[in-house]
Amino acid sequence: DDVVDSLMNMSTHDDLLIFTNFGKVYRMKGYNIPEFGRQAKGLPIINLLNMDKDEQVKTMISITPSEVDESHFLFFVTKDGLVKRTGLPEFENIGQSGKLALTLREGDELVDVKLTNGKSEILLAAANGKAIRFDENDARAMGRTAKGVRGMRLANDEFIRSLVVIEDDVREILIACEKGFGKRTFIDEFNTQHRGGGGVIAIKTSERNGALVRATKVDPEDDIILISDKGTLVRTPVEHVASSGRN
Repeated sequence: DDVVDSLMNMSTHDDLLIFTNFGKVYRMKGYNIPEFGRQAKGLPIINLLNMDKDEQVKTMISITPSEVDESHFLFFVTKDGLVKRTGLPEFENIGQSGKLALTLREGDELVDVKLTNGKSEILLAAANGKAIRFDENDARAMGRTAKGVRGMRLANDEFIRSLVVIEDDVREILIACEKGFGKRTFIDEFNTQHRGGGGVIAIKTSERNGALVRATKVDPEDDIILISDKGTLVRTPVEHVASSGRN
């Protein structure tokens, strides 16, 4: 079944990096993406990129030209908790045919990619409601095709659902679960640890809540848009979501 997984905004002159389940990355300009109305079905992305038959888009990230320098990195996380940090300039010369962005182990798949500035902290959140926070420099910079290192220790039936980049202005994390329940929690409740640990409870996953599906940084002044697996959008002020402790 088709599932809506990501919503983002970008300028027409930004570069869009598109990452797939094969560990490949494609690059295209924002103005090359057709514009449609809110209720339009859109265009199959395979019409814009030279993707293989079973290849699927996993995540996207927009890059402004000013961000392409030695001080910016792309931070990757996989379902099995592996992470990798690679300098952004390594992703400059990529066309419609794509290039390998990371080497995936058998059975693993890419979950998310975020831009970092070399001074950020990382928060990984797993479906079981646990999260770990660590310095991005705990993961040394690696080449574009490297496999990565352990970011969070997981049991065999657990997997990563979210990657959050924490910078100085981040105050709160909003966590949402499968059945529509969620909460806000102050970022200070998540102590910085070393990469590779088992993490701490971020939200209690229960029969009522379902599994954790997304963690994201928010400000009380923000609005959030929730997207169901059927493509329905709900917009609500962040302040309407209760703020409560990590447990």
